[in-house]
Amino acid sequence: MCANANEEAKPPKQNVWNSLEITKIVVSSLTPLAIAFLSFVVSSADAEQARVDRVLERRLATWNSVGPKIRQMRDEAAFIYQGSNPRVPESQRNRTIGSGGIIRLIHEVDGTLDVSPFFTPAVKEKYLQFSYCALDLAQSAERTTQQQLRPPTESQLKNLGVLWTKTRERYLDLVTAVRIELSDASEAQRNTPNPTRNEASLCN
Repeated sequence: MCANANEEAKPPKQNVWNSLEITKIVVSSLTPLAIAFLSFVVSSADAEQARVDRVLERRLATWNSVGPKIRQMRDEAAFIYQGSNPRVPESQRNRTIGSGGIIRLIHEVDGTLDVSPFFTPAVKEKYLQFSYCALDLAQSAERTTQQQLRPPTESQLKNLGVLWTKTRERYLDLVTAVRIELSDASEAQRNTPNPTRNEASLCN
């Protein structure tokens, strides 16, 4: 009876591997993994930021190279429109009408944008549309002013006005797209081919 009573009075043995101890072991083993993971995340973020900075820097350098020529192309189109329109004051029409200047600028800009991987195909498409409108305007004005025996018809003048309006609009579309990409470093879709001059939409 006494032996049984002593056995019943003994406290139960504690389980060393209780949930608290297991939790401590798991946490202590996970801490180095968590630190390593956080270090990897920070390193990846730094690398991505460096890539973003490089893309933006090169986009800006590309635009600084072609932007003045594109603006010159727009100005050339404006002079051509003014020079071919008899409604414009004579003082503003003292300029030779021809498409040679615009064609030269197109070749120069194409040579840079075609090989640049930093602007997206969407920007290049907008440039092509603008340059088509500027060239279409120049060539139409050239044909109109070559009719030396009679003044331009109302239909021809209206067509020149429409082409000049489209040229300005396409230029603004291009500048807006460029401004967005100069603040957003998303790269061009690698599976999306760059537009070519033969495939681009005509002035519309």
